Amino acid sequence: MCSSDLQGRRVIPGMIDTHSHPSYFTARPGYFVPLDDATSIADVQARVRARAAGVPAGQWITALGGFNLTHIKENRMPTAAELDAAAPAHPVLFVLGGFGRDTGAANSLGQKWLAEQGVKFDNEQGAVTDAAARAAINALRVRMTFDDQKRQLAD
Repeated sequence: MCSSDLQGRRVIPGMIDTHSHPSYFTARPGYFVPLDDATSIADVQARVRARAAGVPAGQWITALGGFNLTHIKENRMPTAAELDAAAPAHPVLFVLGGFGRDTGAANSLGQKWLAEQGVKFDNEQGAVTDAAARAAINALRVRMTFDDQKRQLAD
């Protein structure tokens, strides 16, 4: 563009952030369900139910970060029973990290598999905190294939 196109006005380029995080997305095990604008447990359940409808039975449904409990009316993670109701044929794992403390929740199928991997749950509602939440993610990540990583990136 030449200066005559600007009719004497000045243009100062703005900050443009063009980076991406492919390594972050390819490290998400399972089939990710975005919850960043979910507003209630019922809303979370509806999103999990919709995601599960397009995922083969037995495959993991996950939400790993990207959402905040302060946006959820109930201000808590869903319970195992609530996740079971939304995805009875799929193991489910949610993990939130931040401020040096991780927290998570899993449904009954998820708890069963993760317990076999040595992940300890805080209660029968499927809650996990700190090291157990990270251990749950890592238990799933070590099973990821290159095809899983490509699917997650495309997704």
